[in-house]
Amino acid sequence: MLINKEIYLIQWIIIVLTLTLLLLFDNVLIQILILGSLFSLTWKISPKFYPQLGIEISKINATCVVFGFLVYIAWVIKENYIGFSIFLLNQVLFHMGEMLHVAFYKFNLLKWGSYLINHSFGYNIAIAFSVSEYFAESYFFQKDHSLFILIGLLMTFVGHSFRIGAFISAKQSFHHQVQSKKASDHVLITTGVYKISRHPSYFGFFIYSLGQQIVLLNPIAFIAYIPVLYKFFISRIYLEEYYLHQFFGYAYQEYSANTPILIPFIEYFLRF
Repeated sequence: MLINKEIYLIQWIIIVLTLTLLLLFDNVLIQILILGSLFSLTWKISPKFYPQLGIEISKINATCVVFGFLVYIAWVIKENYIGFSIFLLNQVLFHMGEMLHVAFYKFNLLKWGSYLINHSFGYNIAIAFSVSEYFAESYFFQKDHSLFILIGLLMTFVGHSFRIGAFISAKQSFHHQVQSKKASDHVLITTGVYKISRHPSYFGFFIYSLGQQIVLLNPIAFIAYIPVLYKFFISRIYLEEYYLHQFFGYAYQEYSANTPILIPFIEYFLRF
């Protein structure tokens, strides 16, 4: 097994191990001891197996202990806070998905930041706002509308599928930052989910983000997210398509003419 895939598998093993131990021992003091021990072990032992990664592998594996704890919390609260439970699971899957791309296809860039947990100040504010709204409204209202939660869950599933599908389809050609210079391994991808959307990772994140707010039954955050997401994607896609036309010329022009973005109305806004 390749070292990068091995590292990613170990991350999931740590998550499952943490969850399993917490479920087996429901005493709070024992659970604290379990979390502390796992955190300490992953922090100290990881660099011995992957010394080339140094402290980054310690931070990566220790974070998986936290992810395992979040999955446990999601399990414990599912009866009373089903929306927030699904939200937590989705957050773990989202950040593990971001790590998958780097671990599999750009191992030389592997670091704790590959999780994109601290993606940006705006991202952190958006997450904090949505969680705050959920619990503030839960204090006054029952947030148990199963139909809306199911719709939101389906949207997040589609979002995960497109975003991870973009990583797998593009492999080394995928970049988290808009590239202004064409790399030697940068090729035009038109297969996989790129047959359906020419920006599948953006479409995936768009529908995932709104789906999360439907899962949480957050009307304010849902409405607030829409202009923020559009502002981000309009400027980002406009810039990216400019460079893609520079890199691939007529091939990209033909591809973009026949393949939509799928984010509603985004094609219209890009004209202005």
